[in-house]
Amino acid sequence: MEPKNEVAALTPERIEKLKAHLENNAFAQICGIKVAEMRYDYVKMTAEVRPELLNPLGRVHGGMLYTLADCCSGLTARTDGRKYVTQNGSLNYLSNVAQGHLEAESRVIRRGRTVCVLDIAVRCPEENKLLAEGIFTMYAI
Repeated sequence: MEPKNEVAALTPERIEKLKAHLENNAFAQICGIKVAEMRYDYVKMTAEVRPELLNPLGRVHGGMLYTLADCCSGLTARTDGRKYVTQNGSLNYLSNVAQGHLEAESRVIRRGRTVCVLDIAVRCPEENKLLAEGIFTMYAI
């Protein structure tokens, strides 16, 4: 059931429930992903760069960047009160870092009856670098 407006979708109780959803995601917890900001159709997440998240070249592993983008996009889709799974994700890797922290921001481009399309960007604010950007499509279940 879709909410009639964004206020119905994102009450303080709903925000806490969505944060709990991320806290119950063991893989996201292993990666150190946290919610920094949330509102209807927008989520910002962060993660600290740690040695176990680096690739053999000493930079953030592409899988970590993708995981952060996927988690952020999925939670953004869920701000309407429905449950979603990833239908498709396309991420362009643009740059990389060896340290600092990561910030992902996701916004809804379009909500349909069963599909939600989102824009995602992953940055390293300390180095003022855009690391990856892409489009994710989430399917309402």
